[in-house]
Amino acid sequence: MERFKIIAKIGEGAYSTVYTVRRIEDNELYALKKVKLKGLSEREKQNALNEVRILASVKSPYVISYKESFIDEIDSTLCIVMEYADEGDLFQKITLYKKIKTNFDEPDIWRIFIQITKGLHDLHSYKILHRDMKSANVFLFRDGSAKLGDLNVSKISSRGLGCTQTGTPYYASPEVWKDNPYDLKSDIWSLGCVTYEMCMLRTPFRAETMEGLFNKILLGKYQRINIKYSDDLNNVIGRLLMVKPTNRPTTEEILNMDEVLLKIEEYDIFKKMKYNDRINTGVKSKRFTAMTAATVESNHDNSLVKSMDNRNPYYKLSNLYEEESKIVLDTIRMPKKLKLLNKRLPKSNYESEKIFEMKKNINNMSFPNKAFPILKCRYYDENTKKETPKLLKGKDSIKHKIYKSIEIEKLTPVDKIMKTLKLKIMNRDKNIFNSPKGNIDMIIEE
Repeated sequence: MERFKIIAKIGEGAYSTVYTVRRIEDNELYALKKVKLKGLSEREKQNALNEVRILASVKSPYVISYKESFIDEIDSTLCIVMEYADEGDLFQKITLYKKIKTNFDEPDIWRIFIQITKGLHDLHSYKILHRDMKSANVFLFRDGSAKLGDLNVSKISSRGLGCTQTGTPYYASPEVWKDNPYDLKSDIWSLGCVTYEMCMLRTPFRAETMEGLFNKILLGKYQRINIKYSDDLNNVIGRLLMVKPTNRPTTEEILNMDEVLLKIEEYDIFKKMKYNDRINTGVKSKRFTAMTAATVESNHDNSLVKSMDNRNPYYKLSNLYEEESKIVLDTIRMPKKLKLLNKRLPKSNYESEKIFEMKKNINNMSFPNKAFPILKCRYYDENTKKETPKLLKGKDSIKHKIYKSIEIEKLTPVDKIMKTLKLKIMNRDKNIFNSPKGNIDMIIEE
């Protein structure tokens, strides 16, 4: 814990506390969850380790990212360091809107809904059930991003069905309430409850007793969302809140609904997505296909695109990436001696460490120039006060990435893990790649 400075407590549960912390090494803010292992049952300890395992396994821009985990031997706690959501969670925003008597704008609801559906889609692609989808587990960012988090009770479904009752009652599906086996469609019900809650500032099913809540959920009847919201939004919620699990859509089917495709295009929701994330949404709309195909042709080898199925020109490429990335780490077992657990925890995952690893790859390995992107830029020299056009090729293009956040998409030989890494390097790190003086204020990848 000496590597972190605690800023504030932001949440507390039965056996865990979450803090905003500043990591001394890079001066960045993170969320740090401390789980008190003393007094926990073996199952509860395994749940905590399961959260670490799943967080470290899942690579998605719509799921809170894992940074590191370690044991604080002073108070026998498991510390999990994660991405910090600078706008808090969705439940906090709903509570605020209730207090000030205002409502979400419909575009904001669509943006949050589509992003968390994508996050759920990515979890399900690992065969992971979230099992506790609720507004308090949707985390918001000032740039408009929304991500899923709190995977403490999430489960990897090897046989497709779960049986253990988990989650929050107001968001639990009918099959969970009936103590029946459930699958990924149980998360879809909870997604419908969260989306309804954004519209009405309350969950769709309310009752004074648990028995009353049970009966309402099994009937599946709820009040229509406020008439200020569109029929499209109401229809999508209706499809998610179908009592029979087989009648609910999958995440891929949700992302391909006509109503959803229109909103994705209208609000350009995936405009900041990396190419690989974009194709993995499974979108097949003709309008959206044309738009995304343009991205394919501008960023990738045209011959690869032309060789694919014309009906879905990036389906096969999507599968290639999925085969490579959808790997879940092995189960972490609790050792008899707590101090030995550090050796079993996943390695850290900070951006600064990735940057130094990239520098090592570039300096120590030999790759052809075609493995690197070609960058066009305007170079502003601080000495001459003039702008000069530059064309950067090969390793030079990587060295100049320190001036801007650039998506690395053509580094296939360098390092498969980092081919879609988005670098975010601060001014103090400009000496990392021994770059020349001056600033590049616009870079365009070809």
